[in-house]
Amino acid sequence: MKFFSYITEKRDEEYPALNGVRAISIMMIIGLHIWIGANHFIPNIPYLLDTALKNLTAGIDLFFILSGFLIYGNLLKEKVKYGNIKLSFFYIKRSLRIFPAYYFLLLVQYLSMRGMLKSLNAAENLDASKTLLKQSLTESISYAWADLFYISNYTKGRLFDYGWSLSIEEQFYLILPPLCALLFFKISDSTRRILLIGLYFIPVILRAIYSQFDILPTHIIYTHSETRFDSLIAGMLCSEFFLSSHYSNFSQKKPIRYAVLSVSIILAAIGFLTEKTAITQIYAYNCLNIGFAGIVLVSLSENSYIGKFLSFSAFRPIARVSYTMYLWHLYPTSAAISIVCGTVIQSLSYSRTFATFIVAVLFTFLFCTILFYLIERPFLNLKDKWIARLKARSASTPN
Repeated sequence: MKFFSYITEKRDEEYPALNGVRAISIMMIIGLHIWIGANHFIPNIPYLLDTALKNLTAGIDLFFILSGFLIYGNLLKEKVKYGNIKLSFFYIKRSLRIFPAYYFLLLVQYLSMRGMLKSLNAAENLDASKTLLKQSLTESISYAWADLFYISNYTKGRLFDYGWSLSIEEQFYLILPPLCALLFFKISDSTRRILLIGLYFIPVILRAIYSQFDILPTHIIYTHSETRFDSLIAGMLCSEFFLSSHYSNFSQKKPIRYAVLSVSIILAAIGFLTEKTAITQIYAYNCLNIGFAGIVLVSLSENSYIGKFLSFSAFRPIARVSYTMYLWHLYPTSAAISIVCGTVIQSLSYSRTFATFIVAVLFTFLFCTILFYLIERPFLNLKDKWIARLKARSASTPN
């Protein structure tokens, strides 16, 4: 049953270590939402531990780096192999991969919020919490158009609370291919790499300007594309290096790999242990994305221990449904909290919090695997058939 083996089968065209990176990324996001709810009930939490666990939001930066690496890398390989890139192929593949699951979620979110708002409007004498909920639902529904068009990272409210990150990614998918076709792939390799390095520093400069001149508050800087795309550029630069002739020398030299890995871990640790403030957010994201990019580069080496660990087959199914898990994880996570901790929480221990995380990951994976096969897999199958047909037609057309 090849259809059902989709999430477990090994594929020659993929990088096995990146399955581990993707799986860890989504588990970081689930862990974040567990900790946000749990840390109020655990006494005397060490400051650095609390900061590090709140910074599990860095799982989003890992996703950005993967997107930059894979999307740009595939375009770069297509350009080298065929001399140009097929924009139609790219947008068909991306649309059928992303849109069905995303818009299904938005529909469910919209209908559930409308139902809750209708009940609150019909009720009399609402208490303060329900009045606040009513206001929040009204605002979220009013900004549904922003979620629909992937610009919710620039609006005050949104239907899908953490859809801001998907908006950044979709804007990247929309802009990158034409930019490659019109600029990046028209210039020399060295010029392109210098340009990418220059682009990498634009968000750092903007974060500094926005913060120091109080143009935007910290939580808004966190969601804007122009202040966060350095993680995507970091992934693109990873791809440039990985696909260059220099990577084979790098991967074969163990001392250099260890040095890069050590520096990368230190930078990532600095990012994790830094509380995001108006000042620290200027550089903290760079510590994270440079650190993560270095770890990804080392893990892609077949000789590295970290690469072997991240290539462990148990990560593969989680990686395959990680997009669905990102979309839906709050629902099974809430169920896991209720089962492990109860509906009324007085206090929590670290062990119970960790048990909640394990159950939440398991519930989310099982729930989202079902959704994946119901919603996403049919469209992925359609995508493969459509692209194969277009390629066959293109090959049969005389030049």
